[in-house]
Amino acid sequence: MDYVHCADALVERGIKVSEMNYYDRSDTLLMSADFDGLIGKTRFPYYLLLPQNITEDTLRTKLKEVGIPLFSSHKVVGMCENPSNSHAVDVSFENGQSITAQYVVGADGHQSTVRPIIPFVIYANANHETLGTSTLGHKIRGPVLP
Repeated sequence: MDYVHCADALVERGIKVSEMNYYDRSDTLLMSADFDGLIGKTRFPYYLLLPQNITEDTLRTKLKEVGIPLFSSHKVVGMCENPSNSHAVDVSFENGQSITAQYVVGADGHQSTVRPIIPFVIYANANHETLGTSTLGHKIRGPVLP
């Protein structure tokens, strides 16, 4: 989030925790995590407690600031590489609309309907060099935002 300039806004809205304990329903300790080992190694040496709706609101605000439209209320039914621009894709929606986009992110949950139809898997660094593909099913097309 720091890379896309959202970290400070998230930190302002969240609760910083230096250690976390996880318990089962009968109060048996399952795991402890201490984040003090991160001090001096990162700007964020803590666990940030933040509701998903606050995270989404922060990201939505950032997208709007930089002029990137969000089509969260549209159901994607198809995607293919744009025939006249190999750096873009044509995205078709259930309502009959379509768009051409440089960036498509399948972020609609663990049972995503978007990710399986993204026709390519590319991760790139700031120099547009391919870094590899995700083993978690996350698919991103386009250069990384500065």
